[in-house]
Amino acid sequence: MELDHSDVLLEEIRSLKKRLKEQSEELADSKKVLKQEIFKRWRAEEALLESELRWQFALEGAGDGLWDWNVKSKEVFFSM
Repeated sequence: MELDHSDVLLEEIRSLKKRLKEQSEELADSKKVLKQEIFKRWRAEEALLESELRWQFALEGAGDGLWDWNVKSKEVFFSM
């Protein structure tokens, strides 16, 4: 049995619709993962900022300073 031109086109359209649906689902999954990663990064940055603020408050409250020496670059940092 021979397929006429319209049958071939219909089959091609079905195939394209299936591929489009699959790719749309993949994109939706990727979007979900990306949103989760962005949220985790945001939470980590918030936690780091909070930690830095507590550290700064503790140093200022104690009236002490600290120093740090980068051996590779030979730079020294002193807090005042």
